[in-house]
Amino acid sequence: MRRMSRYFRNKVAIIEETERQELLYRARAGVVLSAGGFIFNRKMVKHYCPKYLRGMPLGTHADDGSGSGIRLGETAGGATKLMQNATAWRFINPPLAWSRGMIVNQQAARFVNESSYGATIGEAMVERNDGKAWLILDSTLVKQAWKEIMLGKVLPFQQLLAVLNHIVVKKRFKTLQSMCQHFGFDEQTMQNSVQTYTQLATDNIQDTFGKAAKDATVLQAPFHVIDISLAQQLLPCSVLTMGGLDVDEATGQVVDDNEQAIQGLYAATSHLAEQV
Repeated sequence: MRRMSRYFRNKVAIIEETERQELLYRARAGVVLSAGGFIFNRKMVKHYCPKYLRGMPLGTHADDGSGSGIRLGETAGGATKLMQNATAWRFINPPLAWSRGMIVNQQAARFVNESSYGATIGEAMVERNDGKAWLILDSTLVKQAWKEIMLGKVLPFQQLLAVLNHIVVKKRFKTLQSMCQHFGFDEQTMQNSVQTYTQLATDNIQDTFGKAAKDATVLQAPFHVIDISLAQQLLPCSVLTMGGLDVDEATGQVVDDNEQAIQGLYAATSHLAEQV
């Protein structure tokens, strides 16, 4: 999938290089920079937010940060802010049955509400668990998932990704012990996680991560495991950068390192960067 993406991106680059026309304009009142982030500038991503480098870049061809927006603003004296901030979107729904399963980290401990929005799961996975996570299902959930991704029930790309992961990525284990041995999970921690999840599903405890009992299930052997880590190429985890030029929030003017406005220079900056 990434090879195909690079192939078509190179095609676009060739068209741009051979067909584009360069025009020069004189700015008399001001300039507004609105050129996106830098997710496609892999050197910048590696430098500012390396934890997100293994995810699938999400953006446009111009989101390279270099020359097109951020670096251009810096040449005029603009300061940058929150360049280390990025967001990863790990969606596991649809199929809905997947979100009723249990997500664990390398130590076999749960760390997030599986029913959460993709950005919430992604943040917990990347920021606190080195970008690694596994989704644990049982045969009942797998059967439900197949029904939920039947033709016409989900978008084609959602169906394709779910099918690929059910057939190619998913691994089946007869026992909890064999599952732990294969992935290197701590067996005692996994036993505790499954037991606690069972208590949650039977409404005997309140979930630490805020998941409702109706959204969980009692997991029973055989267990089915899907790697949903950041770098999993058959279940791409979209990533985009959030930082950029620092601006005066009231006026949109780019500011310098001393927070002084640069006359005539403005930038479109996402407020989400302040919240990540």
